[in-house]
Amino acid sequence: MFDRSRNERFGCGCYRCNNSDRGQSTSGSPGECLDKIARELEINDIEEFRDVHPGAAVEQLASRASENGHLRYTALGPCTSGADMNFSQLKSSYLNLVRKHRGDVDFSVEDFCASVQHHVTRHLVSKLHNCLEYLHSSEELSSIKHLVLSGGVAANGYICNAISKLASFHGLEVIKVPPRLCTDNAEMIAWNGILCLRENSSNIHRYPEIPESVYAHARFPIGTCSRSLVPSKPKRRLGITTVHGDMPLKVFDMDRLRQQEAGALLTG
Repeated sequence: MFDRSRNERFGCGCYRCNNSDRGQSTSGSPGECLDKIARELEINDIEEFRDVHPGAAVEQLASRASENGHLRYTALGPCTSGADMNFSQLKSSYLNLVRKHRGDVDFSVEDFCASVQHHVTRHLVSKLHNCLEYLHSSEELSSIKHLVLSGGVAANGYICNAISKLASFHGLEVIKVPPRLCTDNAEMIAWNGILCLRENSSNIHRYPEIPESVYAHARFPIGTCSRSLVPSKPKRRLGITTVHGDMPLKVFDMDRLRQQEAGALLTG
């Protein structure tokens, strides 16, 4: 159950609900990762992308990559447990790769963008899969019917496609928030402030009552935290390269594979 308030004129929305945190980014975000790498590649210096958002430019260039361009520039995936993510590690790895290979004669900015986009996507999807596996084993998934994609990065078609394939595997319907409601973070924060003012929230300090100093929290909890309940790894392992494009998503039951291997050894 949640109350929803939105203002389509300003292209932003505010959702108030009871929620439990099963996974979060411990550092960075997918959008910031794509943006910083795009700036390092100096994509906006290309005339075609001068007025295009860096993250959107990455997606457009990635769509022009060679057949296996998304696998050409690889980086080690972040080391996080459960459903937690770390996009700062991924960003650092690819920034180093840019500086290492940018001067190569055969360097392809299209293949590089495709590789970055693919690795950001597989990190997101693998962690989401682990969370959904846990919800399935705890029988909580039976009461969940929808998976909501929101935030600026939800405008990325490649990422949405991969998450949609995973959601379908887990029997969920994907609801994508319209791009007009996933705009600038500052607008969404400001709209939340407007709602608080309208409701005379105790969190609002009127101008004459503003204290001389206000402590700012870098992070603030939303709902209850249940991240520690999610296992470090899922029982059914996701075929990570199959998140790409129209490839059928593959999931491997590791317990069954081990049993088959053990049986083969015994019969052998």
